[in-house]
This record gives sequence, structure tokens and C-alpha cells, in this order.
Amino acid sequence: MSTSRLDQGQRTGAIAMIVGPIQFAVVTTAEALILIAQGQNYSFQNNTISNLGDPSLVAFPYYWMLNLSAIALGALVLIGLMAMRRGVPPGAFGRLGVITYALVGIGAIGVGIFNEHLNYPIHISAASLAFIAAGFTLLFVGLAGWDDSHWHAWTIPSIVGFFVTAIALVMFGLNLSWLLGHGGWERLVVAPALLWVIVVGIKFLREGSSGAAPVRAA
Repeated sequence: MSTSRLDQGQRTGAIAMIVGPIQFAVVTTAEALILIAQGQNYSFQNNTISNLGDPSLVAFPYYWMLNLSAIALGALVLIGLMAMRRGVPPGAFGRLGVITYALVGIGAIGVGIFNEHLNYPIHISAASLAFIAAGFTLLFVGLAGWDDSHWHAWTIPSIVGFFVTAIALVMFGLNLSWLLGHGGWERLVVAPALLWVIVVGIKFLREGSSGAAPVRAA
């Protein structure tokens, strides 16, 4: 059964998809700018996002900005499942996209709880889970879009986003600084998925309010 209107849970999920990435981008950028303005040795090119949450590198209370924002991102991603699981194209690839999307939320929460200084093995595992799952979310939903007329325009951008994420993740994982720097490559890993989730959340809200495309009911 399908409906052209969002129920309250779907609407809440779509809003969470928009708010989560935006607050993460704003908070992490603001924290980095604060540190740079105070003359601390931090740069977008050479330092990773996780360095912002490391108490050995960043003074209290600033390191909590990254950690709390990552936890909020993960929680809002999981709330977004209320919209994702009903709104993505049906079929095997769509279901896989929902699963990997959920893993992004779990990984982000782990990143925030376990900072890299005190719990590096758990931190890097959680970050890797979030990075890899984010890339595959774009790939799976992009592939699912081939068979859904309402998602045709999303297929190529989603798959391109997956390849950008994959290339940046390889560069970051190999600790290569060519062109963008180590921190720059990590930000390129994160950027496509954050933007994708925001835009998909907006898509769900617009289509649900206009009735332009059906949203599947559970």
C-alpha cells in the first residue's frame, strides 16, 4: 500500500535527515574556526575532523563540540530511518541502502562517544563503519533508482557520490596528503554523504507535502 502524504513519523524522519548533517557541518566548522582564531595549531587541510574531539589536542570545552555533534548526527540519522525505510526505492538495493544508512548512524554515535585519544581502536572502527556505510548507501540507493521513475534523476549523482567517497577514502586511508591534505581528503569522504542525506530529506518533505510521488507505507 502507498500514500502520497507523509505521516508524522515520516515527516519527523525527513526533518532529522536535514538537521543532522547541517548541525554537524556547522558545529565542526565553527569549532575549527574558533581554534584557528585562537592561534591553535589546527588547519582544515592537515588536521582531521576527529582531531577536533581529541582532548589531548583541543582544550576543554571545545573538544566536546565535535563529540556531541557526532552523537547528535548519529541519533538524527537513526531517526531518519522513519523516512528512509518507506521512501527509498523498493527492492533488494533499496533495502540494502536502508541497512547501510542505519550503520552510518551507529558509526557516528561511536565516533562521538569514543574519542580518538582515549579509545582510538574503537574510534577508528566506528569512523570506518560510518565512512564505508555512507558510501554504500549512495551506491545502493542509486542502483535502486534505475527501476523507480521517481528516483531516475538521483541514480547518476548517487553513484558518482559513491565513487568520490571511495576515492577520497582510499587517499585518506593511505594517509596521502597530495592535493587536499590528510584532513582535506577526510572531509571529501564525508561531504557527499552529508549533502546527499540533506537533499534526500528535502525530497521526502517536498513530495510528501505536494503528493508528487508516493511514499510507501510500512
